[in-house]
Amino acid sequence: MRKSTLRDVASQQNEVTNNLRRYARLLNFAQPMDMSNRVKEMIAYIHDHLFEPSLTLEKIQSECNAKNHNITTEFRRVMGVGIWQYVIRARLRGAVAVLSKHKVNIYVLATAVGYTEEAFSRAFKNRYGCSPMQYHKKQVRDDRTGIVFWSRI
Repeated sequence: MRKSTLRDVASQQNEVTNNLRRYARLLNFAQPMDMSNRVKEMIAYIHDHLFEPSLTLEKIQSECNAKNHNITTEFRRVMGVGIWQYVIRARLRGAVAVLSKHKVNIYVLATAVGYTEEAFSRAFKNRYGCSPMQYHKKQVRDDRTGIVFWSRI
């Protein structure tokens, strides 16, 4: 790669990372009200570390002292999905937030949300029914009309 291209990728990585951090902070304000302090603690921890590559289910359970079955069952009851599924969906929603507003290199976005490019494209398509680039192009077209069709988050 040329130096300017490497610089562009590094710049884009910083921009994507900053946008994802802002998104994760906003998630803390959108929590269901009927949850225990332990579930709130887990969600806060997940949001604080959402886009870190080292985030794992074991780390979440360890850091939040939530290795017993009761807390994972309660998490699933309150949030509608298991702990790791929640992480996956939140990461993909972060990617959607970036794609909705910015033209970004898919490799950069994939690594920023904890995926390889291929795994990210596959997970994104499974969740939203289109590739990340198709989603971005659709958002750009819809922004011109003011109509949003891709709301399955």
